[in-house]
Amino acid sequence: MSRVDVLCLDKTGTLTTPLIELADIRVMVPEAELRSALGDLLASATLATRSADAIRAAYPGTSRKLASEVAFTSELRWSGLSFVGSGVSYCLGAPEVLLPCLAGAADTNVAGSVGRWADEGLRVMLFAATPAGASLHDGEGQPQLPEAMRPLAVLALREQLRPDARSTLARFGEAGVSLRIISGDNPDTVAALARQAGVKLDGRAVSGLELTGMNDEALGRAVDAATVFGRVPPSLKARLVAALRARGHWVAMVGDGVNDVLSLKQAHLGISMQSGSQATRAVADIVLLDDRFSALPEAVVEGQRIITGMQDSLHLFLARALYMALVILGAALAGLVIPVSPRHNTVLALITVGIPALFLALWARPARPGLDSLRRILRLVIPPAVACAALGLPLYAWYSRSSDVETARTAFTTFAVVCGLGLLPLLEPPVGESMSGADADGADIRPSLLALALLAVYGSFFLVDPVRTFFELVPLEVADWALILGLAIVWAGLVMAFWRLRLVDRVRSLSSAGGVGGRS
Repeated sequence: MSRVDVLCLDKTGTLTTPLIELADIRVMVPEAELRSALGDLLASATLATRSADAIRAAYPGTSRKLASEVAFTSELRWSGLSFVGSGVSYCLGAPEVLLPCLAGAADTNVAGSVGRWADEGLRVMLFAATPAGASLHDGEGQPQLPEAMRPLAVLALREQLRPDARSTLARFGEAGVSLRIISGDNPDTVAALARQAGVKLDGRAVSGLELTGMNDEALGRAVDAATVFGRVPPSLKARLVAALRARGHWVAMVGDGVNDVLSLKQAHLGISMQSGSQATRAVADIVLLDDRFSALPEAVVEGQRIITGMQDSLHLFLARALYMALVILGAALAGLVIPVSPRHNTVLALITVGIPALFLALWARPARPGLDSLRRILRLVIPPAVACAALGLPLYAWYSRSSDVETARTAFTTFAVVCGLGLLPLLEPPVGESMSGADADGADIRPSLLALALLAVYGSFFLVDPVRTFFELVPLEVADWALILGLAIVWAGLVMAFWRLRLVDRVRSLSSAGGVGGRS
């Protein structure tokens, strides 16, 4: 969830509630004829959609024996049937699919109502009758709309926006997640509802009829340039999701119908509504209980916060592990005693890692992680660790030769504590911007105040004899403190210079180039 940067969602059941009602109707034949034809069609057809249920409620009919039937599918966008003993067939479906097959100038009259209602965000359906004797199938038995059909009615269906749709979509924007609304409905209808929900639309609403013939490259450009896609069949919906993935996006898909199964499987993260079909819930990675779409942005933000907290803690853990490994290795090669005892190590772990990591996790702010998190972490960890080892090992060696082991260990431990705490304001600057790239979520003074407080705690260890004795520390002279603090300032300068120069990335690039040259 933390990586999601594009959320694809259907309109029905996501932006809107599952409830649909008949809002308006334009009748083009006598009312009695319409009630008989439309009511009997819906009572007889195997049409199990919410739109059909809404029309059934307004136009009850009688089930009759069928001579033939074309069942509704997301690919066809229409259904039709003929009754036994009647030479006329009836079709109900998307206006843009049926309009080209209407007789004469009827399509012009119908188009006006369709366009007006679509702009108001209403779902529009066209009901038409075929000429007598016309078949709903071609010579090979495939569904086919006959020519010169007669319009009987244009129906407008209203869907209710979810009460929390506007705030939920705004929260996605704040989390850095862009939206793609992909629906089987009219593009203008989908765009109108999206605007009502507060979605900022990029480009115009695109019809699936325009996208069907595009290759993958052209489809990728189209899906990047627009926000709303209508009249999209299931196979094309899956292609749109795949195109987003191919362009480097981390894609989540929300759906509730069988026609969403392909796209849910294609997405990085498939999300289903609890009220969705069983097939949809079976393939989804996440099922939203009680259809709580508003839970999604909170999950995205919480995921981003958790990952940010983990990365902040890893900076401290890995930096300490690396510089200690380098110092111990260097001391062994130089024939010196290990520079820290178990009790010194306890101080380092507690002061520079344990307590800071706890607070950094609590204070973590949401920020979308990149797909190269490991490289980014190493880029921030290697320079401070190497600089600390490069300055700390000579410091320990000099004290080992000029003083006793206890003083040398105390000097090195103090230097490591100052550098470990100095890493906090470098990674999370109190004001302005740092050069680490770790502060993309803005300046934060709290880590710097924590570093000062923990440095004061460490200094108090020297003032309390039992504590100082327990941790095997020895008093240091003012000159010793000045030397250690001076080296810590040099360390901070080196770290900032290494970060500014992107030294780790440069070394990595040179290594890669050398490897390629060697193979060639």
